[in-house]
Amino acid sequence: MKSLIKLNLVWKIFIAMILGSIVGAIWGPGAESIEFIGTIWLNMIKMFIVPVVIWDQRDERGRRFGRSRCDR
Repeated sequence: MKSLIKLNLVWKIFIAMILGSIVGAIWGPGAESIEFIGTIWLNMIKMFIVPVVIWDQRDERGRRFGRSRCDR
């Protein structure tokens, strides 16, 4: 189990995608009963990404959506 914990995050996501595909192929329409887990996961990612993108639009002085450094 420790070797699984030491895996890179990219590999963990890849393994989860493969396992999700296998579950969907085996259960078929019955896999819709656990669809809420994926929906919650995607909503949490959206809640994290939107503020990060908006915050990234600030420059070092805290101005939002201002002029670029070249326009000074």
